[in-house]
Amino acid sequence: MRIAPFLVCSCALAGHALDHRDEAMSKFDFITDERLRTSLEADNNEVDVCFEHGAWKSVHVLVGSIIEALLVDFLMSSGHKTTGGDDILKFDLGKLIDMCKNLGVLTEKTKELSIAVKSYRNLIHPGRLIRLKEKADRNSATVAQALLAMIIEAISQRKTEQYGYTAEQILSKIEKDPSCVSILGHLLRDTKEHEVERLLLRLIPERYFMLQTSEFFDFDEASTIERLAKCFRLAFDAANDEIKARVTQKFVLIVKEAEHQTVFTYEDQFFRASDLCYVSESDRSMIKKHLLSRLADKRTVPLITALDGIEQFILENEVSGLVDCLISEIAYGKSAPLKSSSQEFIVNLWQRTGAPVDKKIESRLQDWKKHFEAKDSSEALNLVERIIEMCDPLPPS
Repeated sequence: MRIAPFLVCSCALAGHALDHRDEAMSKFDFITDERLRTSLEADNNEVDVCFEHGAWKSVHVLVGSIIEALLVDFLMSSGHKTTGGDDILKFDLGKLIDMCKNLGVLTEKTKELSIAVKSYRNLIHPGRLIRLKEKADRNSATVAQALLAMIIEAISQRKTEQYGYTAEQILSKIEKDPSCVSILGHLLRDTKEHEVERLLLRLIPERYFMLQTSEFFDFDEASTIERLAKCFRLAFDAANDEIKARVTQKFVLIVKEAEHQTVFTYEDQFFRASDLCYVSESDRSMIKKHLLSRLADKRTVPLITALDGIEQFILENEVSGLVDCLISEIAYGKSAPLKSSSQEFIVNLWQRTGAPVDKKIESRLQDWKKHFEAKDSSEALNLVERIIEMCDPLPPS
C-alpha cells in the first residue's frame, strides 16, 4: 500500500535516537524550508557527537556553519535586500553578522561572540593555527554551543514575529504543553494557512502514528497522542474550506489504499462524518458504507465519535442498519460507556434529522420494542422504551 509508509514513518527508530531527533527538531522548528531544517538538525547532532568525543575544532567549524545558515535563512526569508543589490548567499560570516546586528537580530554581545567563533572556525587552516598560536579546546567549544543556542532563540523569536508560527512550532507546543488545547485557537490565528495545512496533512498524523507504534510507548506518550487527536480537530475546524477539502480527500485515499488498522486509527482519531460535505457524492457514499460496515462488525470503539455529523448525510434506506447496530450494542454490549454513548447517539440522530428519516428512526425503535416484548427481555425493553421516551416522538395522527 502506498499510504502506510507515508503515515507510519520511521517506526523502527530506537527510543534513544527518537528522543535525540525530537530534541533537535525543537531547536529548528522555526525553519520553514524542510530540507534546510533537516540539514541543520543533522549538523547539530554532529556537533553534539564531536563535543562528546573532544573534537573541538570540528565543533567550531560546524557551529559556524550552522550560524551562517541561520543568518542567511533569516535574511532571505524576511525579504531583506542589500543597498547595492549584492547576493546575500555570497556573503561571508562576518558580513552576515554585521547585517543581522544592524537589523537588531543580534545583540552586541552575540555579535562579539559570533566574531570569536568565526575566528576559531578559521583555525581549520593549519597555517593560521600555527601563526596565531591559538587552539580550540573544551572551553571555546562550550562557548560556541552556548552562542548557537542564543542565536537560535533570537532568530526563532524574530521569525515568529514576522512570519507567525510554523507547523513544527505548533506541533512542538502540542507535545510539550498539556494545556495547549485551550489556547490552540489563538496560536492558529498567528499561523499561515500553508502551515495549518502542513500540520493537518502531515505533521500531526505522522507524529501520532510514530508515537503509537513506538516500542517505548509510555503513559506520557499516551497523553500526548490523545492531545494530538484533539488538536487535529481544533486545527481542522479553524482551517478554511479548501484545506478541509484536501485533508478529507486524504482520508478518502487512506480508506481506498491503506491497510485496515491504519484506516481504523485515522478514522477514529482524525475523521468526523460531518467532513463528508467536502468530498464528492461517490466518495461520500463509499465512506458511509465503510463507517456503517464497521459498526455492523462491532468495531464501535471509538467509532461513535467518528460518526458525529452523519445525520446530515444519512438516507432513509440506511436508517434501519444504523439503528439496529446501535440497539444491538445497547442491549447486548459489555461496555457501559459505549452503551451510554450509543443511546445518546440515537437520540441526537433523531433530534437532528427531519422527515422521513426521523420517522424511520421512530419506526425502527418501535420494531425493536415489539421484538423485546416478544422475547420477554425486560432489561432491553426498558432501555428501548427509555430511548423512545427521550426522542419524544410526535403522537400518531
